[in-house]
Amino acid sequence: MSCIDIGLTNCLICDINRYWLEIQLSSACTFTVSVKVEFPRKGKVRSCPLTPPPPTVVLPDREEMSRRLASLHDLDHVVERFHPILLQSAGRELNGMGVVMMLTLAIHDYTEGMPTMMSNIMFRSCPKYIDVLVDDKTVKADAKEFLETVLKPS
Repeated sequence: MSCIDIGLTNCLICDINRYWLEIQLSSACTFTVSVKVEFPRKGKVRSCPLTPPPPTVVLPDREEMSRRLASLHDLDHVVERFHPILLQSAGRELNGMGVVMMLTLAIHDYTEGMPTMMSNIMFRSCPKYIDVLVDDKTVKADAKEFLETVLKPS
C-alpha cells in the first residue's frame, strides 16, 4: 500500500491493489473513506479532486436550546408541540444541510394532519430558527443558502 499526501490538511490518497482510497480525517477523530476503482494503465494516474468536508456546528444543549426557542414564539401550540420535536436534536453536530433537514423533518412531524398551508407558514420561519439555533456564521450561511435552494419552485 502506498499513500500520497496531496497537500490538503488531513487528506491522504492510498493505492491498495487498484483501489484508491480517499481518507479525510476530521478534528473529531473520525474519518471519511471514499473508494474509487482504478484499473492499471500505462502513463500517469488520473488525479481525483478532493473536497473538504463542510463546516459543522454543535447545536446548544436542551436547556440553552429551549431558552433560545422560547425567544422566537409565544404561540402555545408551537411551544408545546413543535419545540419539543426540535429539542430532540439538542447537542447534535450538523452541517448547514443537516440543520435544514432537521427543521424540515420537525415541520413534517409537527404539521402532519394539518392543512398544507401550516407547513408553508412554518417553512417561512426557518431562517429565524436558523439564526437562533446556529452560532457559526459559515454554517448559518450554508443552511440559509441550502434552504433557499430547496424552497425555490422548480
